[in-house]
Amino acid sequence: MAVIDPDGAFLRVNAALCRLLGYSEDDLLAMCFQEIVLVGDCADGSGDCGMPAGSGTPYEVEKRLTRGNGSSVMVLLSLAKTRTPLGLRDPWVAAFQPIREGVAGDESVESESSFLGSLMATSPDHIYFKDGSSRFIRINEAKAKRHGMAHPDEAVGKTDFDLFEEAHARRAWDEELELLRTGRPVLDREEFLEWPDGHVSWMSSTKVARRCAEGRIIGLIGISRDISERKFIEQKMCYSELRYRSLVEATTSIVWRTPASGQFTSEQPGWSAFTGQTYEKLWGWGWLDTVHPDDRAHTAATWTAAVKSKEIYQVRHRLLRHDGVYRHMSARAIPILAEDGAILEWVGVHTDITERKLAEMEKERLSHQLI
Repeated sequence: MAVIDPDGAFLRVNAALCRLLGYSEDDLLAMCFQEIVLVGDCADGSGDCGMPAGSGTPYEVEKRLTRGNGSSVMVLLSLAKTRTPLGLRDPWVAAFQPIREGVAGDESVESESSFLGSLMATSPDHIYFKDGSSRFIRINEAKAKRHGMAHPDEAVGKTDFDLFEEAHARRAWDEELELLRTGRPVLDREEFLEWPDGHVSWMSSTKVARRCAEGRIIGLIGISRDISERKFIEQKMCYSELRYRSLVEATTSIVWRTPASGQFTSEQPGWSAFTGQTYEKLWGWGWLDTVHPDDRAHTAATWTAAVKSKEIYQVRHRLLRHDGVYRHMSARAIPILAEDGAILEWVGVHTDITERKLAEMEKERLSHQLI
C-alpha cells in the first residue's frame, strides 16, 4: 500500500511494498511513482507513466515495476482518491498486488524470486541487503541465526551498531559509506570477529553497490563467509613451517625438499651452503654432480627406486664440499603423502659422518693388522 500525491511522489508506504520492491521506506519516499514504472508500460492512458489525470474515479491497471535489484515485477495497481481538507489536492491511495504475467516473462520473474528465496533460506553464508543509509532491509536465515534472531525480519531497520561491538560497527560503517559514495566494491576482506555470545570466527566479506534502473546507488548487497577452519589450518601450517625452519637453522645437517618427481625445482639454501652449488647448477638432477663419481650411479639408482616405490630413501655416499674436499654423508628422505596416497613432497637430510666413517675405517685397519 502507498499514498501518492497527484504528481506521483510517494507520501506514505508500508513495509510490504518496501519488501516487494526492494527499497527502504526512506528510498521510496524520496522517489516518484514514475521512477519505478517500466518505460514500456507508459502507453496505457496514465499520462507520463505517472498518476492518472481526471476525476479520480477508482480503477485498476496492470503495470510492471522495477525493483531495487534491477529485476521487474508485474502488479495489479488499484487506485482510489482520498478526501483532504478544502484547498489541498486529493492524493491517491494505491494498492500493489503481485500477479502472474502468464507467459515466459512471468516465469522468469517467478524463477528469479524462487532462486533468491532458496538461496536466502539455505545458504550457510551470511547474505544481507542494506539501504542508502546502511540499514538492513533484508537478511537471510543464516545471518539471523548467527545473531540470535527468531526471524530475519527482526533485522529490518537496524544497523551494525545494533548487532556488533562499537569497533567493528564503526569500521563497517565507514567502509559502507565510502562504498555508497563511490560505488567501489569491497572484495574478500578478511576479519576476525568476536560475536556477542562469545563465539569467535574469521569472516571473509564482499560488498557491492545496489543500483536502481537508472544506475543510481540506492544501497548495497553483502555476503560474508565463515573461513575459520581455513584460517586455523593456515595458522597451524604456519607454525609447522616456523618449527621446520627453526630445526633447519639449528641443525648442522643439510635439510632439503623436492616435489613428488624427486628433482630439485626450488632453491635449497642448506645444500648450496655446503656444496657451493647455485640453484641453476643443482636444478633437476644437477645435484648429482657433487656426488663422488664412484658413488654416483648407486645414488641415482637408489633415489629413483625410492621415488617410484614411495619408500624411504637411504644411502651413504661422498659429497663434494665447497672447499673441494669430499665428505662422507648419510642421506635419508621420507615422502609426505596425501590422503589418497599421492606424494606431496620429499623431505630429506644429509648428515656428515666423516669422522665416524674414518673411525670405522681405522678400526677395520687395526683389526686386519691384529689378525
